[in-house]
Amino acid sequence: MSVNPEDESRDGRYFPNEGEISVLSHYVKIYFSHPERSDKRSQVVQEVVSKLSTSNTHWNSRNVRLWFNNNKRIAFGTMGSNSTNEIEQQTSPPQFPGITIKRISPNRSISMMCLVPSLEHNQTQIDKLGKRTNSFGNNMISVSKNHKAKENTIAYQLSYEKQCLSQDLYSSEKTNQSIQRISDAIVNNYKSQTDYLNFSINRSSSIVIPQDFPYFYEPLNHSEFDLIETSCSVDGSTPAAIVFANGTSALWLDNKVSPMRFSYPVSSIAYDKAQNLIWIHSFCSINSFSLNDNSFIHSLTIGSFRSQNSVMMFHNDFLYFASGSTIICWSPEDLHEASDSLHFTRGVSTLLSGISSITSVSDVIVFASTEHYVPHVLSQNGSIVSRPMGHSGGVTSLGSFDENCFISGSQDQTARLWDIRYSSSSMNLIGHKGIITSVNSYKDLVFTGGTDGIVNVWDVRQQMVLKSFKTGLLPPQTITFNEKTNEICIVTSQNTYDTFSDLEKYGETEHTNHYNSILTFRVD
Repeated sequence: MSVNPEDESRDGRYFPNEGEISVLSHYVKIYFSHPERSDKRSQVVQEVVSKLSTSNTHWNSRNVRLWFNNNKRIAFGTMGSNSTNEIEQQTSPPQFPGITIKRISPNRSISMMCLVPSLEHNQTQIDKLGKRTNSFGNNMISVSKNHKAKENTIAYQLSYEKQCLSQDLYSSEKTNQSIQRISDAIVNNYKSQTDYLNFSINRSSSIVIPQDFPYFYEPLNHSEFDLIETSCSVDGSTPAAIVFANGTSALWLDNKVSPMRFSYPVSSIAYDKAQNLIWIHSFCSINSFSLNDNSFIHSLTIGSFRSQNSVMMFHNDFLYFASGSTIICWSPEDLHEASDSLHFTRGVSTLLSGISSITSVSDVIVFASTEHYVPHVLSQNGSIVSRPMGHSGGVTSLGSFDENCFISGSQDQTARLWDIRYSSSSMNLIGHKGIITSVNSYKDLVFTGGTDGIVNVWDVRQQMVLKSFKTGLLPPQTITFNEKTNEICIVTSQNTYDTFSDLEKYGETEHTNHYNSILTFRVD
């Protein structure tokens, strides 16, 4: 429906036509997929204004935002299907030249209601059920003969008790004795089989740190540097860091500093366990060095990926590199293939801009951005299989937990444990008073550090916090745990502090150290 300018100025309302509704309905979903007050939302509004203002001057930034806020139910899928006053949803997004949007619905967890059989039975089914009930004893004996269970198992015990019951079905004394034997067998089997003791996550549970929980201040070792550019975990037990001291850059590893000269700032590093190499991204190349003698091995050209912000990791001997909205990887064979141009094994361009963290779980890759509230799970074929929701702030850090779960830290001051099988949060870790900047795990222990200058050690099996360590003014960049020495090593960096523009919104906190440092504490 269209309204002339006189009617619009008289009652202050404007009714968009079908073409305008098509564009607005498409972009309102993209608009609300970004955090509030973010630059991404402003870019969406400007793009809508550029498309609609050419045909109608009514559509300025203010009116577009107003329409989005009044019709936000379109983005969350709550529009009524039978209401004539609500705007009709589009079955497919409008097509624009040069723009291809891939819509992916995340996997949903299986509801127990899906497994309940139908209770509607016809007379034939009822008759069959009666026959099975009347021939209970004979059927039990025949089933036990056809399907023999292994001895010393619960199935074998149940089969034996069924045969006993079938011989004297109406004896209450024998029934009670059989029930007691089954109960004893289950208890004994539970105690003897360690598989039953494997950790099972209590879904949607939370661990909250008590207000009077004590902090530990004094580290075992303390190394200070002028600047720590970036760091990573080496084999999970110790960190490697690119530091700047005495006017030159160097590699710090196992309390040893090895000089390394770089013409440009270092963005990220990754450890190759198979070859015992460290890969370093600086400007438009990724260089590898041997940790045996720090000698240069090979260089990869990454073309136009010269962003100062990048993340790298190794998964199944493949090197994964993420910068901006692009993820590329190299196979072990391609890693050592000399080339003057960009050459990689696989690559994917995502709709998620500013990828700031990446990790792996089983055969999938998980990546996230500080501009988005949800981590994204990427399959091997390059498609997004799920985007689990739960955080109320941008995701700042990721870490693997086991073959099914990963950890995420967020600007909402919480860390969450996720299960990729259900695309849902399994546990919420609450207690930090600042942005979570680093997460890691070892068995049942989870380590989280944030801008409050605190590193917490959580036991998710016992659902409690074990210890808290004060690290100083600068937030943790990398946290590692050494099982042999029972020590936790924390890398704090000015670069991590500069990554977030809103650190001060959480207020001032007391600190004991104001330097780029590598600290070691003992976890008893």
